[in-house]
Amino acid sequence: MNAEALTKELARGRAESPPSNPLLALAAEGRVTVDHLRRLVTVERTYHHAELVAYGELLTRFPHPPAAGFLVEVAGVVDEARTALAVVAERLGEPPDLGDDLAAHAFCGYVSWLALHGSQAGMALSLYSDPDGVYYGGAVELVRLLDEYGVTVPEEFTAYYGNGPAPLLTETAAAVVDDGLARGDNPGEALRAARLCDRYMALLWTAAART
Repeated sequence: MNAEALTKELARGRAESPPSNPLLALAAEGRVTVDHLRRLVTVERTYHHAELVAYGELLTRFPHPPAAGFLVEVAGVVDEARTALAVVAERLGEPPDLGDDLAAHAFCGYVSWLALHGSQAGMALSLYSDPDGVYYGGAVELVRLLDEYGVTVPEEFTAYYGNGPAPLLTETAAAVVDDGLARGDNPGEALRAARLCDRYMALLWTAAART
């Protein structure tokens, strides 16, 4: 198998058994409040720190091209996102206390596991993002539904969540997957890692839906 086949299989599984998105369910009924949005932003901000640490660890494990350059660029994207999301958080107001909500913290555990145990192909396939993926697909649809129901949100929120993935997270990620497979990575293990990523990322929407 190659990256193209793996991404198609990932998309097929996602289409056949879509991860739940309770926040979109609320949005489809016009029931999303600013408290939900504050919670969404607060949860994602915790992800950014864990991701940056994980990418640093992955860089020590995969210091060769194209993986090394990819990881440096992804870390840069996350760092820029961290800055942008801080502005969104400020516009939304007082952040909620996430407490011990497992869903709010689970993705941080996943990226830590990926950093220590994921293969190169598994890492890159997990980071591969398409417009219909769990994160970007959910984010763009949320913005659309908020607009449809006339929910007023800061323009910074719309700008942050209303855009799809950069080519880095599609084309470059696929090249890193193929390089990992050429180095002997198990395609089945890579697919399992990416499917786990989908399930853990879906918990972002679960955690945000709670108030």
